[in-house]
Amino acid sequence: MPRRLLISQDRHEIYLNFAVFRPSYVNYIRGMTTTDPDENSFLRMRQYGPFDTGNQAHMMKLGPLLLGYALHACAE
Repeated sequence: MPRRLLISQDRHEIYLNFAVFRPSYVNYIRGMTTTDPDENSFLRMRQYGPFDTGNQAHMMKLGPLLLGYALHACAE
């Protein structure tokens, strides 16, 4: 399943938004579907955060999350 990551910052806070979707979602957005979309064809987003950049414990959690995502994305 394709997934995307959006990293946002609001002053000293960092948020991670993961978007997960199926190829049928892309077809739906492009108007290429001829039937009603089912529940599996929609975009799902999950937000994590805020991670406070001044908090060492938050940064210790954020670093491995970003590394894990990057390694997974490179393996695909």
